[in-house]
Amino acid sequence: AHLHQEGLIGMARIVGDGASFFESVDVAVRREFQGQGIGRRLMRHTLDWLAQHAHPTAFGTLHANTGSEPFYRALGFQRRETDEPAMFHPDWNRMETRA
Repeated sequence: AHLHQEGLIGMARIVGDGASFFESVDVAVRREFQGQGIGRRLMRHTLDWLAQHAHPTAFGTLHANTGSEPFYRALGFQRRETDEPAMFHPDWNRMETRA
């Protein structure tokens, strides 16, 4: 989380099984604070945490919003191969809003 005198302005979270799989989720910065490097600092913090806590053979992923690929590429993320599809189950894809 990134705090400011106005309260919480950004956050990033990693979820996973604590051993083999880690996914960066809920990376968000309040609109009025975007473009100031806060998201980049949050993501670098999560990558530092992974470097310290995840086993070297762990698998780190994220699902990004449309248009955010350059941001994540600059942090070292790469697009997965097309023969490894990202999939979801419609019964469990009930988000009513997306950032």
